Amino acid sequence: MARCERCGKEIDLPFACTYCGKSYCGEHRLPENHQCSNLPKSPLFWYQKKIRSDERDLLDAMHDYEFCPKCHSYDLAVLSFDEQKVNWQCRICGHRYDTKREEDDRRSNKNPDMGNKGDFHSIKQGVSSQLPEDNEPSTIPREKKTRNRTSTAAVLILSLLIITFGFAYYSGWFNKLNLSDLLPSPTPTSTTKDISIKQVLNELNIARKAVSLSNVSLLTSPRVASLRADDMLNKTYFCHYDLNGLNPDYHYTKLGGRFSVEENIGFLYSSSLRTTDVPEYSRQSLHDMIYNDQSSDWGHRDSLLDPTNNYVDIGISWDDHRLYVVVHMVRAWLDWVSPPRFQENQFLCSGALRLQGSSLQSVMVYYSDPAKHVPVNYDSSLHVTTGETSYSIGDPVAGVVPEPYFYQTISTIRPRMWSISGKSFDVSFDLNLLAGSGLYTIVLYAKNTLTQKHPYLPDRYAEELPVLEFSIRLP
Repeated sequence: MARCERCGKEIDLPFACTYCGKSYCGEHRLPENHQCSNLPKSPLFWYQKKIRSDERDLLDAMHDYEFCPKCHSYDLAVLSFDEQKVNWQCRICGHRYDTKREEDDRRSNKNPDMGNKGDFHSIKQGVSSQLPEDNEPSTIPREKKTRNRTSTAAVLILSLLIITFGFAYYSGWFNKLNLSDLLPSPTPTSTTKDISIKQVLNELNIARKAVSLSNVSLLTSPRVASLRADDMLNKTYFCHYDLNGLNPDYHYTKLGGRFSVEENIGFLYSSSLRTTDVPEYSRQSLHDMIYNDQSSDWGHRDSLLDPTNNYVDIGISWDDHRLYVVVHMVRAWLDWVSPPRFQENQFLCSGALRLQGSSLQSVMVYYSDPAKHVPVNYDSSLHVTTGETSYSIGDPVAGVVPEPYFYQTISTIRPRMWSISGKSFDVSFDLNLLAGSGLYTIVLYAKNTLTQKHPYLPDRYAEELPVLEFSIRLP
């Protein structure tokens, strides 16, 4: 079975890229989605515009169609320009590059059919604007003949349309037709969402770099943050717990998450939210989570600037009034031999830690009652239902440990399999209703061998860090 070159997912029917020839899944089949290295750097385009004395207007016309050849963002800035070239800089990735400018010689020639309509200027890149000389003498006669034939065809088509619509009107067909059903419903463009995610990622890594932390990489699968943002937007609430009282770890596990995750969420309400403002508002939301987080006791900042987090999943959803920004910080420090699963009341997993010199330290079980965390408060100023301002995976109810060891204040679960050798481990145990029906989260803790300490909380995960949070709902 083939694997996607971008995300590694197994695929039965792979898509082959026409540029690089590699195989990809449906999500990454487009060259832009897997950042194809063979994608043409300069797109072919042209745009007609009347000549004006202000050269800046000419650049604006080109700016509408130009995008960064590195990250394909349209958010560009003009650094300088002259008659031969324009110097651009991408506001998303910072890439700088030049594009050539050339006039369209066809428009500079006087054409009898154009009369006194004025001269035109064409901005092009990579496209020749001159016609072959041997075709020029026959251009005007052929154009006249074509126009005569086109006019006749247009009259016939117009006549047929008049007859058709007249019959439809008198037969009452229009009364049964809802024209709004034929029009696509307006949705936010994927380009805007991609730009917004890149803005948030860039702002996050700038803040981490300011305190000497490594950059985090953007996860492409699973996109749990996007699901969380969409769910809050569609159901009109703003809370870490969903409307059933389930915490983010439950959704992360359900959608295939296999590491440890922390959720950070932001929300904005506006009487009129423009799509063009979404990237900047999203970036500002992330900025406020780090630098204006007093009301949350700096919980967002401490998560976003945690050195044990090495990946991030970003979800952004909006409509005409509301904007949701969801940032999942992920600790991906495991290579799975047998990914975690729960079957027939038994939890099983085996793998190896990526941390040098680390080893599995403990396995704990936490319990949360969803009924106690359902959001029920309606905020009239934000026009959403709200709940608790923070969340947890619950209270510890059991620890997994082989004989002769045991836990004094919580239940002790004896494992079926407990094999730990260096960075490798193989663990399995039975799990029943220890505290009643509800949400149970299994957490694997490993020795923290990272040398970097938290810039604001040096003791945060200083000895052990969670490398897996696996949530299941038991009836």
